[in-house]
Amino acid sequence: MNAGDNDLIADSIAYDLDGNTRIVSHEVDIGAYEVQDPLPPAGICCAEGLDDGVAWITMVKVKNGGLNHNSGDDGGYANYTNLIIQNNNASRFKVVLKGEAPGKKYWRIYVDKNGNGVFESGEKVFQKSGSGTVKGAVDIPRSVVGDRIFRVVMSTGLYSGAFADPTNGEVEDYTFRRTNNRASNDELVIESGNLNIEKSGDYSSSKERLNVFPNPFTNLLEITISGEEQVHLLGVYS
Repeated sequence: MNAGDNDLIADSIAYDLDGNTRIVSHEVDIGAYEVQDPLPPAGICCAEGLDDGVAWITMVKVKNGGLNHNSGDDGGYANYTNLIIQNNNASRFKVVLKGEAPGKKYWRIYVDKNGNGVFESGEKVFQKSGSGTVKGAVDIPRSVVGDRIFRVVMSTGLYSGAFADPTNGEVEDYTFRRTNNRASNDELVIESGNLNIEKSGDYSSSKERLNVFPNPFTNLLEITISGEEQVHLLGVYS
């Protein structure tokens, strides 16, 4: 409990009984142990709200990403990277955000798209303010594959950066995951018993191959995709 008086701590008592720094979150605990802040994900720089108890995130929902998380006052920062946002077939994700704070709340979301541990220019994917529930959309290109940090920053008074410490606010980290980028805008067009593939995606880095048999066909089409054992049979009826 951060309720002690920092001026009463002797210089020789710099660490608690476990060897951790004695003063964390600006005020020393009155017990023998100091409560340590949660650590950010490995490779990602930290950020936290400096004035906990005033403003914090209460809900982060990604409707088509499988995340609906409610939380309380986490002391300025929370590592929720065990919670996964995933939808391999989507590039736009609908978000709903709620926070506890007086007045207007300023929201930003950052995604470490290239996985280098730094939120760079172009990795801010959402920005919106409001006094109540805030809703919007986050665009994450299909080229982003693997596990990436999804950072939610809420502050009051003004917007905060991915690594800034909002005076009143909170930061929460989640994991965005995409296991493949097979989905594209290519379309199969069937006309008069002939199959055409209209390509609008970029397959330059893909090793997948679509095989169809026979072509032209009458009423039954066999489709196989390289790397898959399953054969897809498509019946076409007029």
